[in-house]
Amino acid sequence: METLRDDVHVDKVIDDSLIAPDETDSTLSLLSRRKHNLEVPFGRLPDDVLREIACHYVDLWRGMERLSKSFDWRNILAVNSRLRSVLIETPTLWTTIGLDWLPELRDLFHSRSKGFPLHIRTDEYVGPKEHQRQSAGDFICQNIDVISSLLVSWHPAIETDDPVMLLRQFFSERIGNTPFPQLKHASFFHEVDDVVMTFGTTITIHAPQLESLVLDTMVLNPTTLSPFPHLTSIKIREVMTCADEVIPLLAACPALQFCSIDTDADGACEFIDVKRWRNKIPKITTLELPALKALSIETLDWREVNRIFRILQHSPKANMTFQITGEGEDDNIAHVIPRLFKHQITHYNQIFMAHTWCKSKYGLCSTEGGSIALGFEQFETSGEERDPFDLLFSALSSGFANNISCLHLHNANLNEFEGDGYGDKRSGVALLPMPSIIASGLRSLPNLIELRATRWRNINSIFLAFIPKDALRSKLKFEMPRILCPSLRFLDLSWSFFLPDLLIWFLQERWRTGGMIRDLRGVERYQVATRDGVDLMPIIMSLVLKQ
Repeated sequence: METLRDDVHVDKVIDDSLIAPDETDSTLSLLSRRKHNLEVPFGRLPDDVLREIACHYVDLWRGMERLSKSFDWRNILAVNSRLRSVLIETPTLWTTIGLDWLPELRDLFHSRSKGFPLHIRTDEYVGPKEHQRQSAGDFICQNIDVISSLLVSWHPAIETDDPVMLLRQFFSERIGNTPFPQLKHASFFHEVDDVVMTFGTTITIHAPQLESLVLDTMVLNPTTLSPFPHLTSIKIREVMTCADEVIPLLAACPALQFCSIDTDADGACEFIDVKRWRNKIPKITTLELPALKALSIETLDWREVNRIFRILQHSPKANMTFQITGEGEDDNIAHVIPRLFKHQITHYNQIFMAHTWCKSKYGLCSTEGGSIALGFEQFETSGEERDPFDLLFSALSSGFANNISCLHLHNANLNEFEGDGYGDKRSGVALLPMPSIIASGLRSLPNLIELRATRWRNINSIFLAFIPKDALRSKLKFEMPRILCPSLRFLDLSWSFFLPDLLIWFLQERWRTGGMIRDLRGVERYQVATRDGVDLMPIIMSLVLKQ
């Protein structure tokens, strides 16, 4: 940056021919103000203007992650003596301090901060040498009362050291149970890409004003948790955990809005001792998170998720996602889903399932906007693998969802209509179950009003589930012993394909039995080809009370 003197003047030549007639007045006024501003020497600008310029400059440098965590203070102090004096007397520009800086530079920033809340961080990581860690620990302890944010990256002293355990040891020895009275934001990372994760690495931190928390490969110790009444955001990554660690943490944060826990424990469940904390932590019988907006946990054994669901009170606006696993003999999704959803389903009116390339997701939605989604990769251990939609309808037949008014079956596989793999389960393409299986599940949905089947290549089995086989063979009218889903009134077939004759037959049967469809969506003319020169769309629409 070029150094400017206090008496620098800037002149600018204006070409009047470039100014349109209708813009002359406003343009001249603007240029006049600019010329006046340029004629004022930089060093004579008011303090608040200089301070505002400096703040924008500092924010720019601090926003350049990995390029510069602190601001380029040497350049801006060399611009002008007046600006330099204003900056040095502005404490808030000196409150971001790096633990891995040279002690002299760290002390210089600290002296200029004049007791304002500090933002402590590492540009890279706390040095591996003992005297570097000693210096970092001393600085935190000496300023613990004024630390507002703490972002620390850790690195092992040698390749065999565990950086997470070293950070835990650092906090235990240097900080102990001393609280951070003003700490609002805390993040702890490791600087090793191939850390071997182990279960039970915990850290203790007391910060009653904490608002956000980020942890890598560690969780908070459930036996030493203190309340976090202001904590609204939690992010925990690359850690193996269990319900006994998750539940106390959630219970300590009544104002929690966002929580993401990436357990990354797929295939490593044998390393998790879920009984480690038994009889060591208070028993929590109810979990209330009224402000919760988003909760995501990946990956957790379904039994641990079930323990959370048993005590979790309804959060109307919350969107919750769980990636579940299971490796036991009883881990059949058809049995797991009812056991998981039965604690929460009374608060929701829609059940949905989406399938994407060998991965499936079951979920519940409410009219208030809240939802619960369970994602999984097939983990049934006994017998031949069953299609995930077979398992859903088998689960529905247990009767756990009789209050549900909307069922949404969505095929999210973008390759569904490509290639020759349709019908081959190894291709990852989900198929709708046989009509008898669909019918068994629908019989347990007496209050179903809406049925959505979107992006399917063939949904004929849905219509066949509503029409008895005898009716198809004889084509004679007869009284059905029991109408399936008597409250069904809405049908959405967007981007799905079917035989038009089956849709017409289905609508006729619904009309004849008093369960006529009032709203049919997603049916276009290209889906119902003409037959013998007859346009089938008017016939279909005549069987629907309202389009």
